Amino acid sequence: MRRFYVGLGLSMILGCSSDPEPPAGPDPKRVFEERSRVQKHLDAPFQMETVTRFRTTDRLPDLDVRALLFAAGRIHVGTPSGLYREVETGEAFEAVAGVEGSVVDLALGPPGEILVAMPGGVARLLADGTVSTHTTSTGAGLVAVASAADHVFAATSSAVFELESGGFGPVQELGGLAVRDLAGSPTELFVATLSGVVAFAPGTRQARRIQAPDEILDDDVRALALDEATLLVASASGLSVRTNPPRLWRAEKGGLPNADLLAVSARNGAILSGHAIGANAIDPSGKLDHYHTQRWIMDERVQAVALSDQGDRWVGTAKGLTKISLQPTTLAAKAEHYETLLDRHWRMDGFLDEEVSYPDPYALEATPRTDDNDNDGLWTEMQIAPWCFAYAITHDERYYQKARRAMDVMMMEFDVPALTFEASGKKRGFITRSLVRDDEGAVFSGKATQSNWHLQTFEGREYYWKDDTSSDEYAGHFFGIPVFYDLCAKTDEERAEIASRVRSAMDYIIENGYDLLDLDGARTTHGVWSKLAIAVDTVDGCPEKHSLVECVFSWGGGGWLNSLEILGHLLAAWHITQDQKYYDEYDRLFSTERYGEMIPIKESTATVMDPAFENHSDHELAMLSYYTLMRYEPNPERREIVIDSVRKLLETELGERNPWHIATVATAFAGEIPVEDAVRTLQELSLDSRLWGYDNGHRKDAKKIVADRHGSAQFDRVFPYDELRTMKWNSNPYSANDGGAGTEVLYGTPWLIAYWMLRYSGAIE
Repeated sequence: MRRFYVGLGLSMILGCSSDPEPPAGPDPKRVFEERSRVQKHLDAPFQMETVTRFRTTDRLPDLDVRALLFAAGRIHVGTPSGLYREVETGEAFEAVAGVEGSVVDLALGPPGEILVAMPGGVARLLADGTVSTHTTSTGAGLVAVASAADHVFAATSSAVFELESGGFGPVQELGGLAVRDLAGSPTELFVATLSGVVAFAPGTRQARRIQAPDEILDDDVRALALDEATLLVASASGLSVRTNPPRLWRAEKGGLPNADLLAVSARNGAILSGHAIGANAIDPSGKLDHYHTQRWIMDERVQAVALSDQGDRWVGTAKGLTKISLQPTTLAAKAEHYETLLDRHWRMDGFLDEEVSYPDPYALEATPRTDDNDNDGLWTEMQIAPWCFAYAITHDERYYQKARRAMDVMMMEFDVPALTFEASGKKRGFITRSLVRDDEGAVFSGKATQSNWHLQTFEGREYYWKDDTSSDEYAGHFFGIPVFYDLCAKTDEERAEIASRVRSAMDYIIENGYDLLDLDGARTTHGVWSKLAIAVDTVDGCPEKHSLVECVFSWGGGGWLNSLEILGHLLAAWHITQDQKYYDEYDRLFSTERYGEMIPIKESTATVMDPAFENHSDHELAMLSYYTLMRYEPNPERREIVIDSVRKLLETELGERNPWHIATVATAFAGEIPVEDAVRTLQELSLDSRLWGYDNGHRKDAKKIVADRHGSAQFDRVFPYDELRTMKWNSNPYSANDGGAGTEVLYGTPWLIAYWMLRYSGAIE
């Protein structure tokens, strides 16, 4: 392993094989990073799920899908208005002539035939394209059809019928059954009933029962499927696969996410089941995928499922049909996908709007609506950094140009409020939450009546800037700006313009006693970096000298986070300006004010250690500051304190498989890290970034624990990331539900920041 100590004045060389001689005293130019690792992931193709939706009648004339069958190389769809077949291009469906009326079931018939069950009879689609229809006079509508031993069978909900030369006649041996479904093998007919499964041999006319608890999970059987000779039984409590020994999939931890099965299909060892909520796919290796919400399917209740020879997963609902395909891709290709979509998120020539909105979630070709956000600076800085990591690795100019474009507006977040402050006789140094410009229509004009927005002319344009900036914003700026300074800035002029803003901002904080004072002279709501270590030893006795709120804040996690932040800000200012006073202030806070003792995570750090108070937003902000501290801390002992702390945070959240947090540790720690967990998450994260409403409350494959800090339900484990709502890293991945209507789209930064930091650290090649 090589640990790099890089001097910016020495042409940014990052490949020296041994450490240079340390200068006398701390050198502000040096950076400390890990770039070469034995433990790494080589990017290679993996299977990624893609979704094709048939949600409009121009593609599928009837969206109420009741039955699905893959036959003759194409998917067939049964609906109340008839039978439809996939056209050769796969882009739409066409009606099958000769099948009139509602279709309730589909099955493979004798070789070359497709059987179509309708309430009044069965249509047989022959290999030559002709259709023969056989009516029934059962007095009740058919519910199922199947072929067994070259015989054709159909069933109502109370009887089974066999097609003979004279038409359909009742199967006396199968009388008195409450029938749900049929399935046929070369030797037997299987009947799903309310009291188990009945197996009937047409040759011998013998029937036998397959029942719970010895042979299947329960007797409330809803659907059947055959994979060669293996019978699959879908019932109320789970899935029974009739192998030897049988495989029983219950709704439980390590099993199915949910029960209440309604449909099942199997092919070549793969299984697809439809449920009252969603669908589950099990591949031959046992890997399970759970599909629900409009990210995957058109309605929660799944009425029909089918698997194709190619492995496509077809899921039919009352509101449409989806095809879920497995396509090979790479992490590099996903990065390019997210990068391309970022163009939707530009606002005001430089902000990255982390969520843009559309009137219709299925019309993303329209121009999205952008808006201001309280954390515009934070979200933008978090994208500037991955662009600069990418630029440092690839030397692709487009990454620099995008980062430069965004940085120009970040500088305005310093400059625009500075004019207002100076006009009021105050010093510059305040960074605004956000800006809006006079060409943004209602986004701009709507601020005229809001007292927390301030009008300011700047370089010939009118702007409103927002006050009450929080420490969150500063955490973003003191992460993204130093990364840009080190890895993107090309000229001394660029570095000088950055240094002047950083100096003014840091001086403003120091001169106001580490409180962020607003235009009115009062401290902003969350702009506090003072008195952070007042409960460093214990909370007992603290309220005798300080307010209870301050004591609890210091003791329970606020002191940990804000100490990381302000110490990181000071080191970044020292590095960028090369002014010793910032290191001296850092040293004073670290030692004299005991902020350094707040860095280790303790049992009392409730925002990390207690699931009821765990604050993932704080974890995200902490990672920004951890990175800065580890990058610029010149004292090896202190740097180890920081590294131990970030590793402790990572240890507490290993089950989250957070790739950005793993990447942050990788940039500074040469030891073993869970790289493959990070890669798994990057592979899992969906290409669909719409904020669909996600309610996993129905899942039984995890245990619900104490409610989270918002009082919302949460689980004891994190599901695969493509089975969670779309989210940033400030969200709780254990949460049971969240999201929206799909009209808002999240930018790709959460994925990109993790990917490019892992690339930069050498953890991914």
